[in-house]
Amino acid sequence: MKEKETIFTKNFIYIFMAQFFCALVMYILITTIGEYVTAFGASAMIAGLVSGMYVFGGLISRLCSGSLLNRFGWKRIAMIFLIIHFAASCCYFLAENVVLLIVIRFIHGLGFGAAANAIMVIGMASLPISRYGEATGYFMLSTSLAIAVGPFVGGLIYDGFGGSGSFLSASICSLLCVIFMGLADVKAIEPGRAADKSLKEDVKPKGIYSLLEPKAIPVSLCILFMSFGYAAMISFYRLYAASENMTKEFSVFFLIYAAVLIISRPIAGKLQDSFGDDAVCYLAP
Repeated sequence: MKEKETIFTKNFIYIFMAQFFCALVMYILITTIGEYVTAFGASAMIAGLVSGMYVFGGLISRLCSGSLLNRFGWKRIAMIFLIIHFAASCCYFLAENVVLLIVIRFIHGLGFGAAANAIMVIGMASLPISRYGEATGYFMLSTSLAIAVGPFVGGLIYDGFGGSGSFLSASICSLLCVIFMGLADVKAIEPGRAADKSLKEDVKPKGIYSLLEPKAIPVSLCILFMSFGYAAMISFYRLYAASENMTKEFSVFFLIYAAVLIISRPIAGKLQDSFGDDAVCYLAP
C-alpha cells in the first residue's frame, strides 16, 4: 500500500503562517479603520473610501504581480512586497489627516496584493498532488481563520488601545509575515528563470489577455458574488453595532464563523479528492 504524502511539513507551516499573518493584517484594520476615520470627523462615505483604498491598491498589484512572479521569482517578489507591506503598516502612526491615511492605505494595499498573490502561488505549488484537495483545505484555513479571527481580535485591540494599538498589532503581524516567508524554502517548486524566459519568448499574450484568463472568469465571478456581502458587512459592522449598543454580541459572530470554517474546510477538501471539484463547488451557493 502506497504511503500518503505528508501535508504538514516544516515548509507548509512557514508558508501557512506567512499567509495567515498577511491576511490577519487586512482584517484587523479593515474592521476598525472606518471607526478610526470617523474620529477625525469624516463621514461614513469617506470612511468607506479609506477602507476600500487598501483593496483598490491590492487589486492593482495583483493584476501586475503575475508577470513579476515569472520574471523575478516567486520568493523574491513575495519578500519585496512583504517589506513594503510592513513599512506601510508602520506609517499609520504618521497619518495626521484623512488624505495621508488614504495614501498609506493605497500603498499598504499594493504591498498586500502582490505579496498575498505570491504566497498563494508558492503555497499551492508546495501541496502534495495525491492529497491536493485535502491539503488545499488545510492551507486555505490560513486565510479563513484570518477572516474570522481578525475582526474579533481587531475589535478587542481597538476597544482597549485605540488606533495606536491596531496599528502596532498590524506592524507586528506584518513583520511576522516577512520572517516566516524568509524561512520558507521554495527552490524545489519554483520554476527556473531560463525555462520561463524561453516560454515567454514563444508565447506573448497581448492586450487584455495578458492580464485575464477567459476560462477563469466564471469562477472569479462566483467568488466575487460570494464574497461581496461579507466584505460590505465587515467594513461597517462596528459602526452599526455601536449605534445599536450590540458590540459584544456582534463579536461572537466571528468566533462562530471561525469554528465552522475549521470544521468544514478539511471535510470539503477530502470530498473534493474523492468525488471531484463539482461535488463541493455546487454546494457553495
